[in-house]
Amino acid sequence: LIPCRIFAQAKYMGIDVIEKSHGLYEVELSGKQKAEKTLTQTSNIVSKEKLLLTTDTIVADIGKTFGVEFIVKTANDVILPLKCVWEFPKPMKNPYTGKIYKVSEMDQTILSNQPDFHSYTLEYDYEFVEGLWGFRIYYQDVEIYRHYFRVILPL
Repeated sequence: LIPCRIFAQAKYMGIDVIEKSHGLYEVELSGKQKAEKTLTQTSNIVSKEKLLLTTDTIVADIGKTFGVEFIVKTANDVILPLKCVWEFPKPMKNPYTGKIYKVSEMDQTILSNQPDFHSYTLEYDYEFVEGLWGFRIYYQDVEIYRHYFRVILPL
């Protein structure tokens, strides 16, 4: 068995990522934005999130949202360019574009020392891929945080 509750926190150039929570969330959306480096070609803009259940095991279902709340700590408040990456257990094909993805990437600019949230919402059945999904945060191409979720198919 591979444990799912694996997360890494590393200090890099005085940056420390603190996980506040992880699991299943209820989210309110204020819209969508184009995101070409993602499987669905879009990214939800989350205006509010609420943790429903702390878990690393996700039963795939349309509309299910899982993710991580975190704080990127630095000595002073600074604006940081980050890359957030969802790594899939196997390549997935978007049937509408024909493109195949092993990861979905989002560039994100954050203010350090403030709560932040990143999640994945299963919106299409072609996203129902069993296995370990990795969520990683990079700063200047160095991984500064990692968390794994096990996605399983419903019975």
